[in-house]
Amino acid sequence: MAGSLQEQSKRRVERKFGVMKICVYGCPGRGGQAEPHVFYLGARRLPVVAILDRWHDASHRYFEVKADDGRCFLLRHAPATDHWEL
Repeated sequence: MAGSLQEQSKRRVERKFGVMKICVYGCPGRGGQAEPHVFYLGARRLPVVAILDRWHDASHRYFEVKADDGRCFLLRHAPATDHWEL
């Protein structure tokens, strides 16, 4: 088997090509840590209507989200630096 969706998504994110730093605004979620509420792709504002899945590893938190335009995105957050990537 090729691995779980989470493992496949993580491998895609970890590739150096295709990773894009983005601006994310969050609100407190589980455990009081920020979760994505809205993010920007260039000048386009994309409100998050649902967090479809979430997981973490030693240095990152991952969120599979659905934006208000119906598209799904995988967001990666590095809490140590507070950087977000698409």
